[in-house]
Amino acid sequence: MNLISYEQLAKLRLRDFVPDPDSVEENNDWEWMDLLWRNESVGFTNFCRHEDTPDETGGVEISFAELPTPVNRRILSELGLPLRPSMSREEVLTALGEPVETYKFARARISYDFAVGPAKEYLVSCTVQDEQGLIHVSLIRSDLLSKASSEE
Repeated sequence: MNLISYEQLAKLRLRDFVPDPDSVEENNDWEWMDLLWRNESVGFTNFCRHEDTPDETGGVEISFAELPTPVNRRILSELGLPLRPSMSREEVLTALGEPVETYKFARARISYDFAVGPAKEYLVSCTVQDEQGLIHVSLIRSDLLSKASSEE
């Protein structure tokens, strides 16, 4: 797996991927993963910049229902994630390995967290629904998650 570097991730903006850049909303004080962010969003798809580094994207959430499939695939490719919308649970596990955590918040829907990269640089979370397969992916820099833990 050839994951995006922190330096490359920092430069990504949602506006560069969507067909209509005017559809992107800008938000400040967005709470995600116990941290505050500035973000660009289309529905539940977000490119997030931590409040301490407001010019650097540090996390991405992709809700596949929000954007056209080619856009979702392009974002995943840019991130270096070997995933695609609608993958089965087995395909996700084959692509990313064993999860470090598994969560079941709703019937027929399970989320898996993976520590990804040679030095576990990222936490990648995948939500898989029984009938639709992979419906949501998030990627966040591990060093930013460590920051959240140290602030508690």
